[in-house]
Amino acid sequence: MPVAVPENQLGLTLPAPSDPPSSLDIVNATQNVKHVTAIYEAPINRLPATADDVAAAEVYAHTLIASRSAAALYSTDAFKDTLREVFSEVVDNKLAQLTGVVDRLSRQIATIERNNAIAFNATAGHGFRNPWMVVTFPDNSDPTTAPHNLPRLSNINSIRSLSAEHLSIYFDTYPVPIPADISQLNNTDKKIVIAYYIGCRVGL
Repeated sequence: MPVAVPENQLGLTLPAPSDPPSSLDIVNATQNVKHVTAIYEAPINRLPATADDVAAAEVYAHTLIASRSAAALYSTDAFKDTLREVFSEVVDNKLAQLTGVVDRLSRQIATIERNNAIAFNATAGHGFRNPWMVVTFPDNSDPTTAPHNLPRLSNINSIRSLSAEHLSIYFDTYPVPIPADISQLNNTDKKIVIAYYIGCRVGL
């Protein structure tokens, strides 16, 4: 934005400066300071100069110099690199914050969905007419898809027919209550514990 020329130039005409200011603009502004100061210090009746006039001339000259210095600084590769680094850091920080928010929301939604599935299964009886919903693992992964690829627990028969291997994975991965002496649990006991955890409220 061009710098405004002082209103009272006391007989010395200053052309409007370019943007950014040129060397000639700065020389003219410096000469204007000397001109106004000389009149102020040795007043000429027809061209009285006040302290405000001197101050305006000084401010104009310094503003031109500052504007030119800023323009030169902003055009350098170093400044552009610094600006890019600053903006990049700001953007990265905002993205990190947003990622944290999204992760928290995702975990909350997954917990709600898991609880909803358990609540539904509790109303679905044996699961024959209305198959049970899949209850995700604590890490929100689906036990029926990769990398687990376990059989879906859709009714009491699917739990009854679990192999020892699949039963062990379900039992070890679901956060089910485990007695101090786990050796007391046989496979049937483990199936009952799993069934209850996913919402089944009928006997196996």
